[in-house]
Amino acid sequence: MIITYTAEFVAEQGAANVAAYIAQLEQETNLSFQLSGVNTRVDIVHSYQTIYSDPPRHFINKGFNRSSEVYDPPCVICPKNKYHH
Repeated sequence: MIITYTAEFVAEQGAANVAAYIAQLEQETNLSFQLSGVNTRVDIVHSYQTIYSDPPRHFINKGFNRSSEVYDPPCVICPKNKYHH
């Protein structure tokens, strides 16, 4: 898997913490697969800072996750289908 991140993410996490954060994501993803009985795993083979910017926060709150730049649908178990972001 290749991970990209934005300048805003670096500013938010701190440049010295980005690699550790990505490693933690890989570990937690693989642990969740293992605990769920899913016979697969992810390996992050490369990561880099993208030239793209994070969307404005009002855009994020409408269903987009700023750190991964992918659609993040509302929670289906929360009251009134609210977003967690």
